[in-house]
Amino acid sequence: MNTGNNEANNNTVSITNHTELAELSELIGSMSESGPVMGNTLTISDSILSNETNEDGFLVRGSLGETEAANNNLYITNSILSGLQLLYGASGYSDVYNNTEVLTNATITDTYRILGNAGGYAHDNAFSIIGGSLTFSDGLLVGTVGEIEATQNTMTLSQTNISGAATIYGGYSNTTVSDNAVTISDTTISNIANDDGTTIAAGVSTWGRQRLKMIRPGADDNSIYIDGGSVDVSRIYGGWLQDSGTDVEGTTNSNTVSIGEGVTAGTVIGGNNELGGSSSKNTVTINGGTVEENVVAGQTTAGDASGNTLDIYDGTIGTTDAVDEDGNLIAAGYTKDGAADSNTVNVYGGTLGVMMSLYGGYTPTDKAKSTNNTLNLYTK
Repeated sequence: MNTGNNEANNNTVSITNHTELAELSELIGSMSESGPVMGNTLTISDSILSNETNEDGFLVRGSLGETEAANNNLYITNSILSGLQLLYGASGYSDVYNNTEVLTNATITDTYRILGNAGGYAHDNAFSIIGGSLTFSDGLLVGTVGEIEATQNTMTLSQTNISGAATIYGGYSNTTVSDNAVTISDTTISNIANDDGTTIAAGVSTWGRQRLKMIRPGADDNSIYIDGGSVDVSRIYGGWLQDSGTDVEGTTNSNTVSIGEGVTAGTVIGGNNELGGSSSKNTVTINGGTVEENVVAGQTTAGDASGNTLDIYDGTIGTTDAVDEDGNLIAAGYTKDGAADSNTVNVYGGTLGVMMSLYGGYTPTDKAKSTNNTLNLYTK
């Protein structure tokens, strides 16, 4: 480990050539106790890291700073990490940016939390998993966490196998999460065996810090693309603004979701606003796969759901009778209390279940607020 009181910059740590580290408690590439970590690289290749005797497992931290964390790299290649409790690529308490994490053909078992990057303002980070397998214990996989803001980050999952993950998020924040992109291709993801199941989302805002109440929460301009492989989950969201039990409103606007063959999901929503406020200009595209209960481009509990677009080209929508009264819904725009106007649904192909209700825009409390919506049904 490279450490510094004021800064830890431009260091390189390599664990290679079939190194085996047993009973490991913590591995840190570079750490600063009071300053930034910048330009560091931690490489683990062709090695085995484990802790089989301690139920808490071990921790791996690529670059750990007290202030900034920028331009750091973490590479894990052709290695086995058994009993990994927590992995951080780069973390700091202020700006965290331009960091890169790549896991290639890594086998990680019995893990709880994998976070690519974490900071106050986290932006322009890239987290990738290519090949290999990850086995979680009801765990969390997140590309980038920004307490105040997580923006313009990417997460790529390709040809890997993931099981036991409760949540898979591209970007996560207590306030604003925007412009994050998730790409999942030729990957196997198994739905976790509990009541909530697995949720995949490009951007998630929890609005959990009242001291940040001067910042309006939002989950906007996030995108998620899933195709190939076998992805079986409960929910897929582009932007998700979670209910915090407060009277604050936010936005889930201009999010994009696209799913294709090999995907099975209970619910697919482009912009899911549980806090209240607008959910507009979102787009959902179904190119294949199966949506069991609901597919909505823009949805909010209170506010406008306008200008959303739902395109259905192929796949099956509606295989399961929903428990809640507003379930089994196909809609471009849905709001429980607001205007659902100027939304468009285009059905070019696919199979729609007989239990499904189909709307361009829908306001169940006042149908007069659903205006200027369009439903297009095309024949081949």
